[in-house]
Amino acid sequence: MRWFDAAREALRNHTRDDICDDMRLLGLKAEMAPRGHPEERPGSLGLITIRPGPIEWIEVREIAVEGGTINYAVFGIADARLRDRSLAGFNIESCKARNIPLVGGFVKFSWKGNDLGLARIHR
Repeated sequence: MRWFDAAREALRNHTRDDICDDMRLLGLKAEMAPRGHPEERPGSLGLITIRPGPIEWIEVREIAVEGGTINYAVFGIADARLRDRSLAGFNIESCKARNIPLVGGFVKFSWKGNDLGLARIHR
């Protein structure tokens, strides 16, 4: 079984490890969170926790594109008001308007959804 674990470790994606190491080199107290963290979404490479600071965790994600992959990060900024279960209807998303539908450049960026009075959605 030991050789199987070593092979699996050698073949897994090490992007999260590399980002965590780079953050430590910058002086941040970054640690890799154990898999199965509540904020971790399916398809994620995992979370990196950062203490102390406004950013509580960073989720590392990967997208397959033609010719390779793109790695990106989702930053989790804690808001104690959102941990309350009475805010189950909270849902916001970004909206982008183009000058020519489908192919034009972006001319306006806004937010829409139900912010329950917590976010800054301009209507």
